[in-house]
Amino acid sequence: LHLHSLDFHLAPWLDLGIFESVVYGGRFELLYFIPMVAYFNSQGMTGFSDNSLVGLNGRVSPTPGLDLKGVLYVDDISFNDMASGNFDTKYKVAVQVGASLSPASILDSVAPGAMPWVQRHFIRLVSVDYTAVTPYTFTHENTADGPYNWESYTHAGQSFGPALAPNSDRVAVRALVR
Repeated sequence: LHLHSLDFHLAPWLDLGIFESVVYGGRFELLYFIPMVAYFNSQGMTGFSDNSLVGLNGRVSPTPGLDLKGVLYVDDISFNDMASGNFDTKYKVAVQVGASLSPASILDSVAPGAMPWVQRHFIRLVSVDYTAVTPYTFTHENTADGPYNWESYTHAGQSFGPALAPNSDRVAVRALVR
């Protein structure tokens, strides 16, 4: 698995990034060690026998103490179908969106120093996120390599991505209390 990313800190309240990965095996591929090269184009030089994925991530903090985050990871989409208006096609994507809220930070930004009890507040952080993995995401098969499936997005049976099977989703709520 090779992965590279390019992240931009555009403002104190805004971060955006793009990342790309490629899964391959059975050989040592020097093309994937070149920094900031598009893996999809590089795998074209090897006969498209590998599995490349691309993703976007972002964070927005509209007010102190509130973070909104998201990640979109695209394994495979049928670009030609989508470009022709056929949206009933294969989508192999994973997405995660979430929000984190720190009540103490928000109250302190509204009235700094006016509420000393905020420092002793019971709830320090609350976060909620939703993760979804569409059917067949992270599943690839290349039978040309014999019994080894180099293209699956796993190691020893565990996914490199979220700990969710394809065609599943999860809502997680977490709280940090003191």
